[in-house]
Amino acid sequence: MKNLTKIPSFIFKSLLLGLICFASMYGYAQQQYPADKTKYAHHSIFLELAGNALFYSINYDYRFWEHVSVRAGFGRLKFFETSTLVPVMINYLLPISHHGSYLEVGAGPVFNLSKDYELVSSSDSNIAGTATIGYRWQPVHGFQFRISFTPAFSATAFQPWGGISFGHCF
Repeated sequence: MKNLTKIPSFIFKSLLLGLICFASMYGYAQQQYPADKTKYAHHSIFLELAGNALFYSINYDYRFWEHVSVRAGFGRLKFFETSTLVPVMINYLLPISHHGSYLEVGAGPVFNLSKDYELVSSSDSNIAGTATIGYRWQPVHGFQFRISFTPAFSATAFQPWGGISFGHCF
């Protein structure tokens, strides 16, 4: 009678190979990002000098898709004046490299909450259009930098402008 405690060598090797494959799949799965993690920062807060609010603004930007973001800000024309501007924009981010460099293209309105200043020359409205075309460096977390051409416009006028911003993304 054969010894039933001995496992034939091919069964032993098959079980060992299966165990190794299972263990390597488990180890690989541990190195993957969880489903809710992404490879880009969803939120950023930044200070923009010049730019869409003309003098300075504090902005919040939310990326709801990998290449699309919305932004809202609060700015003043000068430090001690009451002229308040609110830029609201939607942006498309075209990747330049895999390290957080993007070409940013966007547009939206700028709301002038004070009546004492015209956003764009010869415009009677308290709402002007604005656009952005420029460079954005935004890694997954940490320091963010932007430099852009940011014109303001109305139905009858166009004002070329530019801006630079620094902030934090998370």
